[in-house]
Amino acid sequence: MITSLLTSSIFLAAPLLAGGTDAPPVCNAGGPYFAECQGAQTIIQLDGTGSFDPEGTALTFKWISECPMVTFSNTTSATPMAIITHTPGTPVCAESCIGNVGLEVTSGGQKSACSFDITVDDTLPPVITCPPDLTAVWGIDEDPSNTGYATALDVCDPAPVVTYVDTRVPAQICSGLEEWVVRDWTAVDACGNTSTCTQTITLLSPAGGCSGAGTANLEIDPSSCVNLFDPSVTTGLFSVAVMGKGPFSVDMIDKSSIQLIRSDVAMANVNALRPWTAREADWIKAISYNQFQCSPFGKDGMNELAFRFRRKQVIKKLGLDLLPSGTKVPVAVTGFLKDGSAFWAADILTIQ
Repeated sequence: MITSLLTSSIFLAAPLLAGGTDAPPVCNAGGPYFAECQGAQTIIQLDGTGSFDPEGTALTFKWISECPMVTFSNTTSATPMAIITHTPGTPVCAESCIGNVGLEVTSGGQKSACSFDITVDDTLPPVITCPPDLTAVWGIDEDPSNTGYATALDVCDPAPVVTYVDTRVPAQICSGLEEWVVRDWTAVDACGNTSTCTQTITLLSPAGGCSGAGTANLEIDPSSCVNLFDPSVTTGLFSVAVMGKGPFSVDMIDKSSIQLIRSDVAMANVNALRPWTAREADWIKAISYNQFQCSPFGKDGMNELAFRFRRKQVIKKLGLDLLPSGTKVPVAVTGFLKDGSAFWAADILTIQ
């Protein structure tokens, strides 16, 4: 303990040779020492080079610890490392060894000793990572099991507490959006250090926009009324076409905003591949009015807009390789019109 250490002989500066006339060495252990927690162990550089002998005689060093958590890389070096081993499961919040560590210096048969303090603290917040922002259709399951969990890593706390709070922001009428869910995630470590991040979930209006965007329809394969998709084929491109019909013209679309999503769940979006080269022409008869109907090849006087996506990216991002054969998957193209309103168009894939 601190009392016994300070009163022990090693910490008393007194001549040890009877009748000696030389002054004892001067002990200087440096410190106090402070360090940020480094994990299961924290290592601190010590410096006893401030010790000296008044007559210039060489010194020997001996570092001593009565704190079980503190050991030394070399007890006889002038500049060893102090190794602080933290108790597993115990927060490192200003963990200290006060006075119960010391240095003994010897010169010409005489000894002096001094004590010092070591304090390790955890003042850094966890590193939090939010799940990606998502675009989905209003009505999906918004639980994090569907929309993604934030993760947090902390050097000295293996399990920071992660929580979230939702703020719902309604969209303007006729915007093509239903609302935004602004999800603020917070991570707190065992010492109360906090970090935050924000995930935004954009929910599209099931009715679409008042400009006719809601009547837009997606056609995956006009040559087949059952859109079969084989996830084992990972090379090549996956093409979809947004059809113009009624009051909705594909000229209204901001091509650079296009993304491909699954409209049954919230998953990571797939950005369009080279949307600025999207093909625009009239080659489909837009006669279908829901996801389960089909529009065949032919002209109807209104152009379609085709987008291409990397097939491998579509499979992985939308989790199509995880679905059993026969699963019907609603996929949608989402984006914005040139007037800033949102739209989406959907069709059905059947997994082979």
